[in-house]
Amino acid sequence: MRVATIQFDIITGDVEGNRAKAEQYLRQAAAEGAELALLPELWNCGYILPELDRVAETLQGPTVRFLQKLAAELKMYIVGGSIAELRDGNYYNTSVLVDPNGDMLKKYRKSHLFKLGLHEKDYFTAGNDWALWDLPEIRLSMTICYDLRFPELNRNLSLRGARLFTCPTQWPTSRVEDMHLFLRVRAMENHSFYINANACGYDAYNKLQYPGRSTIVSPLGKVILEAPADPGAYVADLDFELLEKAKSIDVFADRRRILDEIDDNML
Repeated sequence: MRVATIQFDIITGDVEGNRAKAEQYLRQAAAEGAELALLPELWNCGYILPELDRVAETLQGPTVRFLQKLAAELKMYIVGGSIAELRDGNYYNTSVLVDPNGDMLKKYRKSHLFKLGLHEKDYFTAGNDWALWDLPEIRLSMTICYDLRFPELNRNLSLRGARLFTCPTQWPTSRVEDMHLFLRVRAMENHSFYINANACGYDAYNKLQYPGRSTIVSPLGKVILEAPADPGAYVADLDFELLEKAKSIDVFADRRRILDEIDDNML
């Protein structure tokens, strides 16, 4: 399966400008034969959280319709990174999966909200649902950025059959090595492919530098692709035979559930 990770310098607050950039790189990914493409976290608006009332949309709004139209035209699955979603008066950091017919198959609302720096927890509401979908050859799960630091979420999804994880991020330059470490460990411990799409460039609104360096990792914990700092669509082929090779150390067969699942009153 050929997949693409897309990274670009997100213009904070400029939804139209970011859609134009996303379209450019989605078309590039399709031209290079990608069957699935992943965009970064909050790719359409950036972390302009005090102005969510201006940039947030419903899942029937223009940004999701834009993804649906492009997916149908390009005949490609698109995981729409994440966008700022407005629903019933609350804001969510939400990822959507759109199929090559232009249908939105699944949504995932970020369940772990980052309270430091950008104070995401003060603006977004956390989601509470799994995000699993069967593609023709593999079960996909969607996660978002900070979720990567929570092994129990990723393990629960892998126990439910996920073997391809998408993880859009806005992970800053100062901590990018942490991101790469987490991606490799999560991939190895869950016998799964991880596709990450990070932001790149300088965010003047929040005074943060983003490094790009989006990464695709195999179930063996090996880096298949690490993008440079430059904007673009970066394409790699996933060899599903690696899923069987990862089972040589079968952690799923050997795990002891009584030690995995601890009640809060035991802590």
